[in-house]
Amino acid sequence: MRFYRPLAPIHAITFDLDDTLYDNGPIIRQAEQVLRTHIGERFPKAAAMTPQDWHSIRRDLIAQTPELASDMGQLRLLTLKAALQHDVHGDELQRAATDCFDCFYSARSELTLSDEVHEALASLADVVPLVGI
Repeated sequence: MRFYRPLAPIHAITFDLDDTLYDNGPIIRQAEQVLRTHIGERFPKAAAMTPQDWHSIRRDLIAQTPELASDMGQLRLLTLKAALQHDVHGDELQRAATDCFDCFYSARSELTLSDEVHEALASLADVVPLVGI
């Protein structure tokens, strides 16, 4: 890598945690399995949907609101709401979608960083502030 001008002093380092400090793929797959189990125990019509049905909902939501393509949390919540509408209605629909989203997010947050990552972050933190995004 070549630098054609001097770098300004670094005042902080930010990290997008997914796929930066750990491999996010297995974490997401496990969280999606936990969510499928949760839905299967509570919402039979949504549980019977195929992966293609779920993909179609996401695709349609992005077509209607292109900004959702870069907001995975909101896209997931709206996808859940659309999928659950055949099982629950009214105020219960929003609560059910939020409950499913929280189930996913909780499972998605279950991870352990390696000792090497902790050591690298500690070394960096001795020099500059660190921020996780």
